[in-house]
Amino acid sequence: MDKRKLVIKVLLEGNELTMKEITEKISEDSGESFQVRDFSALLTRMSNEKLCDLGHFVNKTKHGNRFAYKMVDEATVLSIDQAYGLFAKDGDYNLARALNDFPKLRKYAAGGDHSKSQAAEPDTQASAGASESKETNRNIGGDQQDINTPIYVSTPSGKNFWQEYRVYPDRVELDCKLLFQTITIPAKEIVDIESRPPLAFLDIFRGKGIKQAFAFKFDGADLNQHVVIERKSGIMKCIRFTPDDPEKFIGACKSTLK
Repeated sequence: MDKRKLVIKVLLEGNELTMKEITEKISEDSGESFQVRDFSALLTRMSNEKLCDLGHFVNKTKHGNRFAYKMVDEATVLSIDQAYGLFAKDGDYNLARALNDFPKLRKYAAGGDHSKSQAAEPDTQASAGASESKETNRNIGGDQQDINTPIYVSTPSGKNFWQEYRVYPDRVELDCKLLFQTITIPAKEIVDIESRPPLAFLDIFRGKGIKQAFAFKFDGADLNQHVVIERKSGIMKCIRFTPDDPEKFIGACKSTLK
């Protein structure tokens, strides 16, 4: 069973668990040794309905300096494959089917009268707006965001050489198989970030100059709409790479600059 289904299996048990507890549970059940970092990006994605449909049904609650995750009770009737379908972008089982098969889930769907954010927030905070409170907890400029929890994770695919790119509250991390390492770019080092069309070398004729036109490429950026980051220091001042959704990745990065 792959890591995504291992996490889903634990969440479907319906218990509220921290990332460490989930990791320990998976290690115990599978007989394999895992670290928190193996699942941190997955849990961040699974608990965010903007990144996957399963996020409508996974609550993320802050307890002290840690976050705890819990599948809402009505969603624990889902099978592992159904829950995985809601998580995967290309899953056969989508949100519409889930709401049809399990009507009780409708109160958690986006736009419902009782969305997950409303159900999770205490009544005393209702005046501030439940959805606003939820976004505050995830705002990468806010002091409630765990700096070691990514707020955007690009899904690995063929176009990015199956590399993962992550945005944290204070940095960007780019896995690079060509260099056999992960490149970390602090938010304060980012000079500019933008989406660029394929054939990067043509940027010399698009007014971007030699520095960007011949920037280091982490993946198949020349063949896809991609992202270019210009930073203040480092041997590679400009870096090109291909997130799963360049615009969403850029939006997350720009929030770190606020």
